[in-house]
Amino acid sequence: MAKQKPVVLIMAGGSGTRFWPYSRDKHPKQFIDILGSGESLIQATFRRAKKITEKNRIFVATNIKYKKLVLKQLPEITESQILLEPRKKNTAPCITYASMIFQKKFGDVATVVTPSDHTIVREKEFIKVLQHGIRIAENNHGLVTIGIKPTRPETGYGYIQTDKSTKPVKKVVAFREKPSRKKAAEYVRSGNYLWNAGIFVWKNSTIRNELEKFQPKLINDFKQVEATLTTGNTNLKELKKAFEKCQDISIDYAVMEKAGNVSVIPGDFGWSDLGSWNAVFDLSKKDKNGNVIASNSIVEKTKNSIIIGSSKKLIVVEGLNDFLVADHENAILICRKDNEKEIREFVKRIAKEKGKKFT
Repeated sequence: MAKQKPVVLIMAGGSGTRFWPYSRDKHPKQFIDILGSGESLIQATFRRAKKITEKNRIFVATNIKYKKLVLKQLPEITESQILLEPRKKNTAPCITYASMIFQKKFGDVATVVTPSDHTIVREKEFIKVLQHGIRIAENNHGLVTIGIKPTRPETGYGYIQTDKSTKPVKKVVAFREKPSRKKAAEYVRSGNYLWNAGIFVWKNSTIRNELEKFQPKLINDFKQVEATLTTGNTNLKELKKAFEKCQDISIDYAVMEKAGNVSVIPGDFGWSDLGSWNAVFDLSKKDKNGNVIASNSIVEKTKNSIIIGSSKKLIVVEGLNDFLVADHENAILICRKDNEKEIREFVKRIAKEKGKKFT
C-alpha cells in the first residue's frame, strides 16, 4: 500500500507589528508582498507546499478575522482547509487542534508545520530537506526540525544546539533562546549551533504522544473539540472555550525542549524569517549608495537606508544613514532601520493614543 502524501499546516495568525505601517492588524505581513516579488508571503508558502503534497492536503491556521483574507489570497483552498483560531494563543494550542483535525481526516499521516511569513531563496534545496524530514518522521517516529546554518552572529533568532557529529541528520542537544551578541558569536564559532526556523515534521501519532506526555492539560482542554470532530464539524462554541482555557505556549516550550527523540536537519537554502525591516534590507537590491528604494523619491547624501512608499506620493530624503522611511496609507514612519523593539513600542503607543485607525 502506497504511503499517503503528507499534510502541510501553514501557521498564519501573526500580526507582524515590526513591519508597521505596512503591516496592520487588519492586514498583517503574511498577506503582503513585502519583497516586491509579485506574491505575498503566504502565497509563496502555499506554492512551495504544493511541491510536496496535493493542494487539498494543505491547511492554514489563522485568526478568525483573517479568514476572508486567506480565501482571497489562496483561491485554491476551501473553507474547510482554514483552521480558525478564536484567540492568539501561540503555536502549541494551534498544533494540538490541527493534529486532531488531521487524525480525523487522514489518520496517522506525516505532517509538515511551517510559518507563513518566511522567505526561501533556493526552493529546490528547501524541498529536498523537507522530503528528507518526512522520510525520517515516517520511518523513525521521531520529531524532526529544520535548522539553518548561521551566516552571522544573529541575535534575533533562537538557536538549536546539535551534537558534533558529521552526519547529515543531527541529534538536538538543546534549544537556546535569542542570545546576546557575544553569545551569538560563540555559537557561530562552535560550529554546532543552527538557527531555529520553526519548521517541524512529525507523524500525527508522534506529536500526540508527546503532547499527552508533556502537556496533558492542553490535550484535555481540546477534548470536547475533538469530540465534535466525530460529526465532521468543529463546534465553534467549544473551540472558543478551548482557546480561552488553554495556556499561551509555543510548541518549542511545550514539547520540543522536553522530548528526547528530536533530530534536526541542517539547511542552507537562503532562509529568512523576515522578522524586521533590517531583514528586508539584507535581501533587497540596493543602489550604489547601499539604499533600498521602492518609492517615487529623490534621495541625496543618504546611505544604507530603506525608502519605501506609494508611487503616488513623492518622498524627498537628504542626509540619512541607516534609516527607514516608510510611507503607507495614513502613516509615515521615520526611524533607524534596526530599531525593531522601538517600532513595536511605537505601535503599542499608537494603539493606545490614536486607536485602530492607525494600527
